Amino acid sequence: MPLENVADEDGYTLKFYRKSDGRLSGNLTNVDTIENLPSLPLRDDDILFCSYPKSGCHWVWENVRILQTGEIKLDALPKERFFFEQNERDYFNNLPSPRFLNTHEHFDRLPRDLLKGKMKLVLLYRNPKDIAVSFYHHHTRLPYYRYEGPFSSYIKRFAAGQLNASCVFDYWREFEEGLKQNPQIPHIILSFEDLKKNPLSERHRLAKFLGRSYDDEFIEQVAEATSIDNMRREKEGPKDEKGSIYYRKGEIGDWKNTFTVAQSERLDSIIESKLKGCQMFRFVYSP
Repeated sequence: MPLENVADEDGYTLKFYRKSDGRLSGNLTNVDTIENLPSLPLRDDDILFCSYPKSGCHWVWENVRILQTGEIKLDALPKERFFFEQNERDYFNNLPSPRFLNTHEHFDRLPRDLLKGKMKLVLLYRNPKDIAVSFYHHHTRLPYYRYEGPFSSYIKRFAAGQLNASCVFDYWREFEEGLKQNPQIPHIILSFEDLKKNPLSERHRLAKFLGRSYDDEFIEQVAEATSIDNMRREKEGPKDEKGSIYYRKGEIGDWKNTFTVAQSERLDSIIESKLKGCQMFRFVYSP
């Protein structure tokens, strides 16, 4: 599976792996693990964290990990150490239990053991306009991507699904259908915006799903420990002259600083068309 220069409508390119199912994957992908992911064994006490890229994944991953362990400290290990896309298959088999694993793979490419209904699944989503802006900074600032096009070209790429994990709208539709068809899978659906707006109640809901119970004081400490400012200071990750790339803003509504009115209206139309009939996701675009 060689790296492929994928050109957008205006001719600007990004390098991706094109998997055997035709979907795209980032240029740091471990090809063997991802192509054979459905057969990767899971354990009954695994927690699998799923999200489309740039949905607030690093932030929410840290919240889930702390609520699971009950230890209020940021993990020195990045979530990429438990990320299917970037590690050897045997590495996961040798991790001690309980494992907290994560991936951006679509529902039909997840390990088939998930269908046994034993391990828990956490699904995170975010409004697509903020995802688009965050992804643009991701691809223009990381040295191994260095996308050279303007946002006016990039938004066309985003709408066409020419990105890591391919089309966000396909990703969401497939998860909604997959979870409806497999109600035996214990799962929780988290909204980035709900977690920002309702930090206590959403963390309590998440803790309950994980089989944990905490008082408000503990939950407030978790919220403080995982604040965007604290994670910028404490967590490792790529940086450039503008600062942290993974922990850039962590806000609701940053898209308004980048989108034109016409671009926003155009994406609204695409969202309505692509997600017609979907009921699992409720998008919030303002703080």
